[in-house]
Amino acid sequence: MGRRTAARNRVLEVFLDHIRDAGGGEVEDFMVVAPRGGDSQGVTGVAVLPLLDGEPASDAGDCRRVVLLRVFRHPIAAFTWEVPRGFVDAGEQPAAAALRELAEETGYVCEPAALHELATIEPEPGILAARTRLFVARHCRAGGGPREAEPGHAGLHVLPVAAALALARDGGVREACTLIALLRLQLEGDD
Repeated sequence: MGRRTAARNRVLEVFLDHIRDAGGGEVEDFMVVAPRGGDSQGVTGVAVLPLLDGEPASDAGDCRRVVLLRVFRHPIAAFTWEVPRGFVDAGEQPAAAALRELAEETGYVCEPAALHELATIEPEPGILAARTRLFVARHCRAGGGPREAEPGHAGLHVLPVAAALALARDGGVREACTLIALLRLQLEGDD
């Protein structure tokens, strides 16, 4: 197998590989996109579902809410509903990256003990050399600092858990990390 670097920026590298399989099949310029950071297990990204506590409505039992971002994504030329997410820096542990991304993208914080792993996924293993660790951050509170402005981020929305699950069920949430995080939350009986 031969590999050459096609492009590189601060966080990603794009490789063109010449690959052959055991049956003699061959592909020239097979594209692989790889984040430049990550941990020793190949976790290069994190996504975190923030849960806020609150006062129950007069007739509602569940008072918890989730924080979702509305983000314009250039590659698909569309807005998406997403949980806060980002890259794991070199030498950074995924849990620390999740807490950092939570604060940077939402202005919310949680205690490290309130951060729980939901799953590790491989978002698109046919082209991405990446694993994303999904977390839920319980008992989040305002962190006192302003959110960092990021290109494409069009707003932060606080929704009741049931409304976020309905948005996912009805096709309003299509981004994989967010869908899986909401599904895992529901499957674990934490909705």
